[in-house]
Amino acid sequence: MALVALALLAALVGGWSSWIHSPAGRLVWDGALWHWDLPDLSPADDQCTVQVIVDLQFAAMLRLAQTGASPVWLWVERSQMPERWLDLRRAVYAPVRPAQTPNDATGAEVCEP
Repeated sequence: MALVALALLAALVGGWSSWIHSPAGRLVWDGALWHWDLPDLSPADDQCTVQVIVDLQFAAMLRLAQTGASPVWLWVERSQMPERWLDLRRAVYAPVRPAQTPNDATGAEVCEP
């Protein structure tokens, strides 16, 4: 019984330590790409993909994958920013749009010479 209690305590301490030292950043959706803005990343390195792992309506667990980096797991809650919660939920479930070229963005026709 003491071994089980010790293992549980070790797991709780490890989880708490991991939570305290987890990276803090800002998740941004620009309509085509997700960006995980961290202070030490350049704008070119912040692109990521987002996958919903658990959706509880009031909270969600997201998995962010960046090229050449370990995945980042995020626990997001409506209570942290209620005014943006529905925007976040719509964005994580929105279909990915193809990237636009400058001519596409203006609505002008693209012509090949």
